[in-house]
Amino acid sequence: MRPRLSLTVACVAFFMVVLDTTVVNVALPAIEHTLGGGVAGAQWVIDAYTLTFGAFVLSGGHVSDRMGASVGLGLGAAGFALSSALCALAPSLGVLVAARAAQGAFAAVMLPSSLALVSQTFTEPRARTRAISIWAAAGGAAVAAGPIVGGLLTHRPGWPAVFLINVPIGGLALLGLRFVPRSTARYARLDVFGQVAAVVALTLFAFALIDGGRVGFDQAPIIAGLALFGVTATALLIRGWRSPHAAIPVRLLATKEAGAALCVGFALYLAFYGVIFTLSLYFQQVLKYGPVQAGVMFVPMTVLISAATLASGRWTRRTSPFLPMAVGTFGMASGFLALIVIQARSPVWEVAVATIPIGIGSGIAGPGIPVAILAALPADRSGTASGIANALRQVAATVGVGVFGALLAGRAGIAHGMEAACLVAAIALLIGAGVALSCVRLPPRLAGARAAA
Repeated sequence: MRPRLSLTVACVAFFMVVLDTTVVNVALPAIEHTLGGGVAGAQWVIDAYTLTFGAFVLSGGHVSDRMGASVGLGLGAAGFALSSALCALAPSLGVLVAARAAQGAFAAVMLPSSLALVSQTFTEPRARTRAISIWAAAGGAAVAAGPIVGGLLTHRPGWPAVFLINVPIGGLALLGLRFVPRSTARYARLDVFGQVAAVVALTLFAFALIDGGRVGFDQAPIIAGLALFGVTATALLIRGWRSPHAAIPVRLLATKEAGAALCVGFALYLAFYGVIFTLSLYFQQVLKYGPVQAGVMFVPMTVLISAATLASGRWTRRTSPFLPMAVGTFGMASGFLALIVIQARSPVWEVAVATIPIGIGSGIAGPGIPVAILAALPADRSGTASGIANALRQVAATVGVGVFGALLAGRAGIAHGMEAACLVAAIALLIGAGVALSCVRLPPRLAGARAAA
């Protein structure tokens, strides 16, 4: 009973974090109407969260190892619920962005703790893979529920409700933790330099992408920001190669399988979170849908994610995780290519059908990514491994929103910007599919036949 309760609490925490992302995307036009800021302001509402999440989740994994997964999960859930309430009460865009950044910082502790709790509770490999698949399916369920819930809450009682919904969900997680055995704390050295470098690098990159899309990438501040990002990111990678205790243990991840999982995950999350941001604006500002109708438009894509995730979990347990990754990313690419031909006057059903392969593909490809990354690091660094897996998700989301937002903010307009964004996503996913295929291991009989040939 206790292992199931631990898994349930971990799933509730993951559900809350992912739900927050999807409900907020649908509310962006309403937030923009109330607080102002334009497309750039909408990008900061998303990226303030994903940036701090992606930067601090690296240390969040270390904090989880030091405090114990259950304690880290409780700290993150309490702080996330409180900062969500502050978001709902924000009187200006600046206050909202600051509160979103606080949400990201607490999520950075909560999410790796949830995955570490699952990993530490289920130690047998097949049971662990199944539990991680269920955990991933909880995120899929949040993606499925988010757009329609966000549309309904934005329509009535209003956009602050999309943040207030996290308060009771966080309370459920805290209540469940009272009956979960406390996890064992492990020593984990905190890489202060790596943490600071990660925050600086991601902030500079987000600034360059968002402001570059608004004022042009040939401006001196944008060029300087990109240059400083390159220097800081290089220093972070060098540090990670030299020290096994670095925030990003590059040497431990320097295997073909781990590198492939990181590459595929980056392409998948960039495309998926970028398209949610893009379509949220496209549906409401080009197709002139209301928030509820815009949320409904996501249902065909998102409702299939949970089912596909569970099916992929069983597939991953029977085969290499890279085969589902390859199939899923290729399917997502086909959906993005279909979206390119969608015009403002296309029938509603065409838009909905075009998004279906994106949902199914992301559900198929997603579960294998954390499984492959967890397998690359020692068992006693499960918090660090989960931190890296979730940092990958948030960094890719930050880049996706930044790049796609820059395309939407261009002079060609949102409709043409969406076409360009879908093309970028499709290319990234096809590259990811090829990388995943290169890591698929053939059954011994087929591998022997190939060697003989």
